Amino acid sequence: MPTFEEMQRLYPTTPIGNQLKVMSNMVFDETFSNSTTYRKGMIYTCDLEEIEEIEFRFIKTKTFTFGGNQVEYWVQFKTGINPEIDYDTSTDKKHRLGLYIDVLNDNTKEIEKWLIVGKDQSEFDRYNVLKCDWEFEWLDSDRKYHRCLGCILEANSYNDGTTSDGFTKVVDNIATFVFPTNRDTRYLDYDTRFMIADSTDHPKTYGVTKITDTSPFGITKGSLSQTLFNEHTDLCEEIDIGDGRGKVMHMICDYYTSTLPPIVKPIEESIIWKLSDVSNKLYVHGQPLVIQAISDTDTTVPCEWHLFVDNVEYTNNLNDLNGYFEVEIDDTNNTFTIAAINKVIAKYIVKVAIYDEQRTYYDFAEMEVLI
Repeated sequence: MPTFEEMQRLYPTTPIGNQLKVMSNMVFDETFSNSTTYRKGMIYTCDLEEIEEIEFRFIKTKTFTFGGNQVEYWVQFKTGINPEIDYDTSTDKKHRLGLYIDVLNDNTKEIEKWLIVGKDQSEFDRYNVLKCDWEFEWLDSDRKYHRCLGCILEANSYNDGTTSDGFTKVVDNIATFVFPTNRDTRYLDYDTRFMIADSTDHPKTYGVTKITDTSPFGITKGSLSQTLFNEHTDLCEEIDIGDGRGKVMHMICDYYTSTLPPIVKPIEESIIWKLSDVSNKLYVHGQPLVIQAISDTDTTVPCEWHLFVDNVEYTNNLNDLNGYFEVEIDDTNNTFTIAAINKVIAKYIVKVAIYDEQRTYYDFAEMEVLI
């Protein structure tokens, strides 16, 4: 390593401050592994895809207190390494955080996932990281299944967790969450419900009341307000939902709200079948609605139609609807025609869906019967 005098000879026109900075960086990198905080671990994209193994220092910055939030740590890389820049594949160059990194737990000897959530810019940059302590599972408005590894933070609340108006009592515990902004969390919306509990006998459920995803870029943060667990609609058990993991523990709110099973396989970008736009109103003795299935590929996969009335499927029992609906399926032109012919079915909800057993495609149209 060059001395200060040698640096001056090498860079005679460079300001002394810059020369000192170069020397400081060299000393930092040369002695980087000479620390009890030194680690090596895999760094991942926001979608948990492996990037590469990287060297870093893992530095404790906040002490645990029972009434406080998670213990925070810093991750510090060698000089010139900035993950949000080096691994950025976006075109807008907003340099998003939200990457995961593996950290070896010295006590348990297990690899833990931590989330990069912030950056402290200084002479040697440090990144704020939080330990991922919960896998969130939810269904979006189209009943597509999503999951994301994230962090739970306790929110400061100064009540007993309930409120009452003298007649009813409701829970109002609150919490906050931190996710990376990725292909699953972009489907997150207000009132999305999560189940977060260690007890499976009396699990706690929460609804999303606030979402922010720009401070900083790459991180989705939000607030949760406790809701009531519904044993009839919320799933909390070990089952195989078809996501490739076999029979494991799942906590998914509103899993049983429809006879239509959730979509747990990702839909390919190249659409096999999708439905044409159609009115959301079906009038008794009005014009029949004609729905067409459209494919943007030259596929041999047949289009399979499914008909639901108030979430009860009649696909294989169309005769039960005689006197109420007239239904015609044209496999040649891939059309589904339905007409309402009895005013007693006013206010019923009709859903026409297309999907096969493997869920290689999925789309639906929903309409209300009106007079």
